[in-house]
Amino acid sequence: MTDLILDARGLTKRYDQFLALKDVELTLGEHEIHALIGPNGAGKSTAFGILAGDLRATAGSVAYRGRDITRMAAWRRTRLGMARSFQIARVFTRFTVEENVRAAVLAAQRKSWIFFRPEGSIETGPQTEQLLGEAGLAPLRGVLASGLSQGDRKRLEIAMALALEPEVLLLDEPTAGMSPVETTATVRLIRRLWEERGCAVLITEHDMSVVFELAQRITVLHRGQVLRSGSPEAISADPTVREVYLGSGDDA
Repeated sequence: MTDLILDARGLTKRYDQFLALKDVELTLGEHEIHALIGPNGAGKSTAFGILAGDLRATAGSVAYRGRDITRMAAWRRTRLGMARSFQIARVFTRFTVEENVRAAVLAAQRKSWIFFRPEGSIETGPQTEQLLGEAGLAPLRGVLASGLSQGDRKRLEIAMALALEPEVLLLDEPTAGMSPVETTATVRLIRRLWEERGCAVLITEHDMSVVFELAQRITVLHRGQVLRSGSPEAISADPTVREVYLGSGDDA
């Protein structure tokens, strides 16, 4: 295993009497794509929320490059080098594609206050152009985000996350609701960004063709616990995993 960027130990999350996660161990290495899969209700989104800082674990710990961030707020984690996307893309629907990316760049620079000033577009020009190009969104720069397809919204959200220049990308269902063509384009984008930027990627995904195309390691959650963790080859051949998830037809 390469050096660890993220190291989560004993993650447990309880909502009153409901145990959403129990003693989950999850790691992410340098320049690794690690997929977290499992049936509906397995605890994937809960685990993602804890890693990103949006949820507080009932028990357990999360370390970032050896530093304990268990109780660190989400916005502080982004400053360390973590960025995430959501199952339902969170963009500013009344802004254009270019304005969304520019707002993200200014937020990363802690200069959001100049967004509505002329100097805002000048100051972020080169970086905004780079991000639009990386995400394949340059032709859509003037389109309102409300008019984008699901695939283009997801790519816009990824471009906005990249404005933070993250070391870790947490991608929650990045191809959910996409057409096959959009899914293929998004997979290519994720792989290209991983190769060119050298970041580590933790991904949840219901489309197993996407998982097996991208991931170097897969962790399977079932009823809030780790069922198996290993290489794509080992996971696909595991009879218990096939019975619980891969052969069940359930979505993640």
